[in-house]
Amino acid sequence: MTVLQYVLVIAAILAALALMSFIIKASSKYKFIMIAFIIVIVSSISAVGIIYINNTKSMMPNLSINLKEQELQEEKKRVRKDIIIRPGALETIALHLAYSNRISPPIIKNRELGFYLDGIWFNWANGKLLTDEDMSNQDAYIPFGFYSYTVDGMPEVQKETPERTKELQDYYKKRVNNTKYINNKFLDTLYDGTNERSLVKHISTESILGYKVRVHDYVYESLSNVSIEVKLIAQTNQEAKEFLDSLKIVSGYVWKIISKSASRSYHSYGVAFDTLPKKNNGKQIYWAWTRVNNKAWYAVPYEKRWHPPKSVVKTFEKYGFIWGGKWHNYDTIHFEYRPELIIYNNLKNDEDTAYELIEKYGIF
Repeated sequence: MTVLQYVLVIAAILAALALMSFIIKASSKYKFIMIAFIIVIVSSISAVGIIYINNTKSMMPNLSINLKEQELQEEKKRVRKDIIIRPGALETIALHLAYSNRISPPIIKNRELGFYLDGIWFNWANGKLLTDEDMSNQDAYIPFGFYSYTVDGMPEVQKETPERTKELQDYYKKRVNNTKYINNKFLDTLYDGTNERSLVKHISTESILGYKVRVHDYVYESLSNVSIEVKLIAQTNQEAKEFLDSLKIVSGYVWKIISKSASRSYHSYGVAFDTLPKKNNGKQIYWAWTRVNNKAWYAVPYEKRWHPPKSVVKTFEKYGFIWGGKWHNYDTIHFEYRPELIIYNNLKNDEDTAYELIEKYGIF
């Protein structure tokens, strides 16, 4: 009901009350006044009735929609109350969506969640992604690496405290003696490279961001798309242009093991890339380099770290590459192909889609 309609109704009622008061005081011989009074009353009642009917009609569709939406939400809550999300469900779904031409939808086999990669069965195994033959030796391995990655924006920089500094110092002292590592079979199968000789068959030298880069053929198309879009952005974005001009090299494939571990670097698969600048102008690039002279390396603010423009980072992420500048152990020149990690974090923030996929694949 509009304000004008309310005003008209109130005016009609007040007019009727005024006439009634006058009639009481006046003589009964004024018949025309009685007639006028009856007309006003009838008109007022008619006006109120018409307004009420019109208002009710306009409310009914919205009311119906709201009731249906409420029923739908209640049904979702009821169904989800009975669903217990199995550990690894979102992660294995993310793997399937990221590599759908290679990795099967997740299934439960012999009471273990897992998936097929090129026909080879991998068990979730608490995130370690193990074949059946490695399941008996689970304790020798650490999880593959699904973690929180801030897709939109930047994670908050930790504050420097004596307690946090000591905690990290103790952690890295213990890490030196750590004998556990990531089982490489999943990545070896995904990128067809159990050793340097077999992997190099998939490596080619391509022009990326204007530099010659050794890259795995599986990710070349995605990386090429990044290169094309960043160059287009640089035509109208001064910050992106300066970034490209500031680069010394873009490095890709190199066979190496991750420092202080037995796990292989993503560089050794040709799916990680470093955009090394000619000068860093005193800004920090890599946490381990900073740690040499700064015990509070973890608390270095973003403005004191070297990093590519946001438009460049977003373009890499668009095509499945995560940026090392968002890691706690930051590596601001580093990008690596991890589309499953981006999908996984998006699913964590989209409850409706997550439950729909869990129900679709029946892994609860």
